[in-house]
Amino acid sequence: MINLIGKPNEIDTVDGSEIYYIEEKIGMIDPNGYINLHLTYKADSTLISWKIENVDYKE
Repeated sequence: MINLIGKPNEIDTVDGSEIYYIEEKIGMIDPNGYINLHLTYKADSTLISWKIENVDYKE
């Protein structure tokens, strides 16, 4: 996966998933959310799940 999309921005310490920062949503002045891609692998490096996390900050 690193050859295709690069190194992850973060590793989740709970489940070991790799997190890629996709987009920071910009409001009028400040960021108001973000979109991340989470990839989870088995011990043999086989991808077992992916999740797109779409978060909006409360105003």
